[in-house]
Amino acid sequence: MAFDLQSLIGGSITDGIAKIIQLFKVDPTIALEKSTEVQEIQLKMVADAASAATAEVQAQLAINQAEAGSSDKFTSRWRPAIGWICGLAMFSNFIAAPFFTWGAQLLGRSDLTYPTLDMSTMMPVLLGMLGLAGAHVYENTQGGKS
Repeated sequence: MAFDLQSLIGGSITDGIAKIIQLFKVDPTIALEKSTEVQEIQLKMVADAASAATAEVQAQLAINQAEAGSSDKFTSRWRPAIGWICGLAMFSNFIAAPFFTWGAQLLGRSDLTYPTLDMSTMMPVLLGMLGLAGAHVYENTQGGKS
């Protein structure tokens, strides 16, 4: 038979501490003090987690701002480069490949094949970028950027 600690102490840590203190017949004032200390520790942990999350978001915003203002062509141009790569892949798969196949059949060379790309890995990137671009255009039309 397995030992179930959660059923012994209940759902929350505070209730569990209170039940364990009751098992040892501790003075109620001391039990209240310790329970209050546990609650203060829990509140501090929640506040620390929230401030860590805020610091993480602020650090990412600082990185985004530094990238946007960078004069380095690689740093400031990697998003457009990914857009061009995705656009070329779309062109290759949906325009060049069908026309190549059609042209080869017209010339009687149906043995020639055009290599196609696996679009299942590229489409989420492309659609995500198009969504972000659409959000950026919407933001600019609403006066979000001067």
